[in-house]
Amino acid sequence: MNQQQKGVALLVVLMILAIMAALATEMTLRYQVSLKRTGYTTSRLAQNGLTGIAEQQAVQILEQDLKDNPKYTSPDQYWAQPQEIVLPDDRTVRWHLVDEQSCFNLNVLAAVPENSLNEEPYGVKTFRALLENNGVDGARADTLIDSIADFIDSDDVPRRAGAESEYYRTRDVPHDNANNLFVAVSELKSVQGMTPVLYQTLAPSLCALPTTELKINISTLTAQNASLLAAMFNNMISTKDVETLFANRSAQTWKNPVQLAAYLEKSFPGHEKDFTAAKGIITTFSHFFRLETEVQQDDGRQYFTSQLEYDEKGKKVYIVTRRTGSYEHIKGIQ
Repeated sequence: MNQQQKGVALLVVLMILAIMAALATEMTLRYQVSLKRTGYTTSRLAQNGLTGIAEQQAVQILEQDLKDNPKYTSPDQYWAQPQEIVLPDDRTVRWHLVDEQSCFNLNVLAAVPENSLNEEPYGVKTFRALLENNGVDGARADTLIDSIADFIDSDDVPRRAGAESEYYRTRDVPHDNANNLFVAVSELKSVQGMTPVLYQTLAPSLCALPTTELKINISTLTAQNASLLAAMFNNMISTKDVETLFANRSAQTWKNPVQLAAYLEKSFPGHEKDFTAAKGIITTFSHFFRLETEVQQDDGRQYFTSQLEYDEKGKKVYIVTRRTGSYEHIKGIQ
């Protein structure tokens, strides 16, 4: 074999070695990616399993409490106490339930009249009063209220101060109107009239329930809800007065809407009509709850939020949705 042939043979061998090295590298990378995917999938399955344990335990406790207390849901009951399970392999799952009827349900605003001359339902008046307590009134409040109603309704005809898809398609990020009930409070960010500052202020008082009814559980309200409770009485009593009311609250008074109205009429005379009107949106029993779950494993943490609903007829609690992320993350509150 001459030198030229030897050179060609060596070149062929080197090319084969290079191809084999490249193939080996690619196979190694694929194996590593596959290994990571398997690890991720295994981790997620483990997280889902732990979240399932939290949901199962929470449902059992909540069902029992609601059966034992069919007229009164309060934060001193067992369902509202934080729970934790530590497994032998050092994995930990923590969870707690929150009443979802200690807030204003945005979907109530489906009842905003299309004709601005018609009288607003009491639930809409409550939201207007809540806006007022957060520095929003007049034309700005009209814009926000009408735009929320247009977000919910199924037509493409904007209310007097509202907005439908035609308006949103001209925005920096064009999109169509939802024309459906709010699924998450964070959807409010995209509505005409909403600003980041106002959203941060309002969001803690809001929720998005799968109903257009407004029933707020006064038994689970706290001093942080003073602005909301004042709005429920059409701001006939100030937020400061409500804070004083919370400081001096009697548990027995808050177990019955009639007793609370009577107490308020005695403490703030001259507003009997307003207190009587508010009875229609007041309750002491809840059907909607939020489950916050934290799973800790492999030096990492993952959060899940589940929506629960109580069927009073069947005496059963059902898991409606589950999302990854804490409630604050889902709502967009930083």
